[in-house]
Amino acid sequence: MGDLEIGKGQKYDLTEVSAEGITKQQIDGDRKKLNAIFNVFDKQFGSFDGVLDSRELANMVSVFNAIDKDRNNKLDNDELNALASILNERIPEGEEKVSGKDVKNFLLQILGAQKDDEKISVSELNTNKFEAPEIDINEDVQNIISGRIMGSDIKGLAYPGQSDETVKKKQQEEEPQKLHSYTVQEGERYTDLIIHSLKAQGVTDPTEQQIKEAKDNFEKNNPGAVKRTAKGYEYLLVGAKVQLEGELQDKDNAQDQINKYIKEHVNNNGSGAVVKKPAADPAAAAAAAKVEGYRPTFSPDFFYDEKTKTHYKWDKNSNSLKKAPKVVYVDKDGSYTTKGEGVADNKYKGVTFNQDGEIIRLDVRNDSNNRYANKDYAAEKLGFRKTNASGSFGIYYHEKTQQHYKWNAEKYGFEPMDKNITWVGQDGAIKANIPDSDGGIIGTVETRVDGSTVETLYSVNGSPEIVIEKNSEHFVTKEITTISDSTNPNYLHKYVTTYGKNGSYTSEHLDNDNNQIGQTVYYDEKDNVLTKEQYEALQK
Repeated sequence: MGDLEIGKGQKYDLTEVSAEGITKQQIDGDRKKLNAIFNVFDKQFGSFDGVLDSRELANMVSVFNAIDKDRNNKLDNDELNALASILNERIPEGEEKVSGKDVKNFLLQILGAQKDDEKISVSELNTNKFEAPEIDINEDVQNIISGRIMGSDIKGLAYPGQSDETVKKKQQEEEPQKLHSYTVQEGERYTDLIIHSLKAQGVTDPTEQQIKEAKDNFEKNNPGAVKRTAKGYEYLLVGAKVQLEGELQDKDNAQDQINKYIKEHVNNNGSGAVVKKPAADPAAAAAAAKVEGYRPTFSPDFFYDEKTKTHYKWDKNSNSLKKAPKVVYVDKDGSYTTKGEGVADNKYKGVTFNQDGEIIRLDVRNDSNNRYANKDYAAEKLGFRKTNASGSFGIYYHEKTQQHYKWNAEKYGFEPMDKNITWVGQDGAIKANIPDSDGGIIGTVETRVDGSTVETLYSVNGSPEIVIEKNSEHFVTKEITTISDSTNPNYLHKYVTTYGKNGSYTSEHLDNDNNQIGQTVYYDEKDNVLTKEQYEALQK
């Protein structure tokens, strides 16, 4: 195959290619155009896995030799532009087309990325030098890119003995499915999404095997998107952008879904959302109370006997009123407070429940039903210990229940915080576990409050995935993708995408020690590369 000169640059030996292959992340420059060229060669054998393996690399260099139509071992601008035209016919409609300059840049990037790799001979991969000087550049290069013929088989098809029609049909079967962008919604299950995608492709009643195959394809098309817990539970990150084979409506609302997740699972005081249950039948309860001579209270569930100074609660299971001797007060919101066990010195614990019977507040009272307003005193009587945030935010911890409680200065009581909270800081920082549907822990959420800055960090199985920072102007979202090195699983590469204003974003590549590799690349909303100054102008 010999040396080939690219433009007016040095000559490159194309008789050998990397045995390890080249990943998409190893090329740098105009990501959108280089990725488009990369994808054309990555699709030629139907793999489309984000890696140009040795066979695909060998066929790629055969393409560049084939385009050298005057056989002078040089690629001039006309030849590079001719190849760009051929590649543009393979780039999906709607995507930006490439130029001869882009093709040249791509080839130099690929050759540079594999220079230190272990090599394998192109001749061993059955893609020897083109011997036929009269080849039809357009037709044969198209065939090579399509994977129909190899470099050493320029006159024949890759499927000997088959008709052109059969070959065309086989090609269509092997052609990768067109992919469609989709934003994962809050509460959306991975399996359900796969089933909806299959139905969009015309599979009305997917079998388990079809779902499994669709999941395999999804993971190939979306490396790292599927997360798994220690128990094997599969899930997708809320707001993640994925590629589906079946076209579903993309709401393109990642930030809204992330905000929804925060609101649903970690609200301002760290407590989880409460699911309301239906109240008792108010008409039946009122009728029974009237017969007994009990007066109504703020709640349709509770009534009061003035003679015995006792509350009665309507039991909807037995359709009758039952004595509730420990209840001392019923509020307008349907909550009620009971006289709990004594806590010493003729004081007792006041326990307030919501209408669903869930504890929403604890306090300390005297015999006259008056609550103590000193939070440290009340905490001591209730057996709570102080935390870093007791003085600044009134947050205490109960060892027995392993739960944090926050002081309500208006109600003079402690309200239980989310049971998944594991730590609080002096500045109001809150760390909480993220549970899965099986009761396992799939990661953590950390909300930090520091003056005007609020930051929420999602961490799954110890690896940061999404960081949301909020300053006085706007939200800044960072997506962190962690990829293990194929030769050293303990060595990680991190790709950080930081989203700015007006659809702009930056891209950074970090090594295992979080040191940046290369330079930060700046983009506008159309994925065009910007200078740092242009990017900063968009943030104003």
